[in-house]
Amino acid sequence: MWRQTGERPPQLDGPECPAGFDQVWRDFAELSAQRRSGWSGIEPLQYEELAAWARLTRREIGFIEVDYLLALDREFRKLNTLNSKSPRS
Repeated sequence: MWRQTGERPPQLDGPECPAGFDQVWRDFAELSAQRRSGWSGIEPLQYEELAAWARLTRREIGFIEVDYLLALDREFRKLNTLNSKSPRS
């Protein structure tokens, strides 16, 4: 709709990313873009995938970042499930 009308719907305006969290958000977006999906929907990120991604991209991520990434993943999958169950108009 936004591309068609040129008007940004207010629903797209979310809270600002907390200071210092922007790198975790970018990392999540990068990881999420590579995720697999199956008959039951998108698959959760796995520790092995995070470790392989960190090794391949030469990023050092600690347990706090892993916790953040997995928390974002849980919320993303919840929203994805809710959106897939809501009726389309």
